Order: sequence, then C-alpha cells, then structure tokens
Amino acid sequence: MALTQAEAIQTLTIHMGQADGDYSEQEMMALIRNNPVAMKHLDSIDNDLYMLKIKRGEATKDAAISTLKGRSLDTQLDALAIVWHVLLADGIMDDGEKKLMVELLVEFDIEIESVTARLEKIIS
Repeated sequence: MALTQAEAIQTLTIHMGQADGDYSEQEMMALIRNNPVAMKHLDSIDNDLYMLKIKRGEATKDAAISTLKGRSLDTQLDALAIVWHVLLADGIMDDGEKKLMVELLVEFDIEIESVTARLEKIIS
C-alpha cells in the first residue's frame, strides 16, 4: 500500500528528526507552533492506517520519496521546507541531518535556496 502525500511528508519529517539521533520536542513544537503547511498535512493523516504502514515496514524514506516524486513541484517544495524546518529547529545541523538534506535535494533536483525561500514564506 503506497504512502499518501501527507504520510510521505510525515515520514521524511521523522527521518530528519531522527537524523541527529533524537527527534526532540523542540523540533516537533517548531512545526506545531510555526508551520501551518506542515500541520495541514499532519492533520489529514489517518493515524491508525499510518501506524499500520509503519509496522509493515511500508513507511520508508524511499517510499516517501517515491510518493512525492509523483507530485507537483509546489508539493515537493512544501515537503522539503517542512523537513528543512525540522533540521533548523534546534539550531544545530549535524552530519546526519546535512547528509539527509543533501540526499533529498539531489533526489528532487531542488536548490536549497528555493527550499529556504519556501520555508520563509510558510512561517512568515
């Protein structure tokens, strides 16, 4: 069963949160308090179904990338801006986070400047 767009964004968000070893409350709260686009996606997830997909091993980074590659550039930019927001939330960019962000930028062929601009637009 494929991931929905919202599940794919949430999956990448979780991967970024865990890239530094700890998806902290500070990182989660940054989205909840300051990112209406992230919340719109998160609120549309059927959590029971998503948990089932996680248990089955279907909520992978690759599955999330695959789902989002089939979406519009706007959606991809939103997804990467949300992931970037998690990375920036604790004020520290460690190697795991940097590696994942570079991998996503390459996968989607999107420049970090575009992602930063989208995040600024979302949280302003």
